[in-house]
Amino acid sequence: VNPAYYDLIIDATNQVLPQTNLRVIQTNTIITEHDFKKIQSVCNELLAEKKRRIFHDKLISFMDPQLFEKNHYENSVEDMIRYMAEKLVALGIAPEAFTDSVLEREAVTPTSFDNKVAIPHSIVCSTQKNIGFVIVNEKPLRWGTFDVQIIMMIGVNHQQRMDFKYVYSNLLEHFENSTTVEKLIHASDFHNFIDILTS
Repeated sequence: VNPAYYDLIIDATNQVLPQTNLRVIQTNTIITEHDFKKIQSVCNELLAEKKRRIFHDKLISFMDPQLFEKNHYENSVEDMIRYMAEKLVALGIAPEAFTDSVLEREAVTPTSFDNKVAIPHSIVCSTQKNIGFVIVNEKPLRWGTFDVQIIMMIGVNHQQRMDFKYVYSNLLEHFENSTTVEKLIHASDFHNFIDILTS
């Protein structure tokens, strides 16, 4: 059996199978309701594991250790946006117009949420690649009507929009969990932050 092509073996023979890294479920020769529930449970586990692996891989390509900071403070939301956007510009990831575009978008309505997270972004897809620049602060910054401790500035590449949508929807799902957000606020470093998001 080549494990590259299979995730699970359902065995109704009750024979000793050769050693394999695949999950094996022993069942009765005629599948019972108990067997079916056992198979369904393992399949759900495998699907969840696969989803976590895909999200982890896409998140790693979306984020960068050099674009993760702890306890960086600015005097205002505008100053924070300028600091983050100009760093992306300096690294050659975003065009010169990126900073003004993010500020223009922010002027329409604040990009903060009621979960201690703000996600400032440009109006247009203009970055060299999909990117997330994260600052995590112990002290909150008033951002619109909410206090924010996690700031994730995002840049979107036009050709990579589908990958971005996948990452973004998963991020929003995790940010909706207040327990996860609290853990993220206390993440020790970039890798710990990623581990919390993908655990």
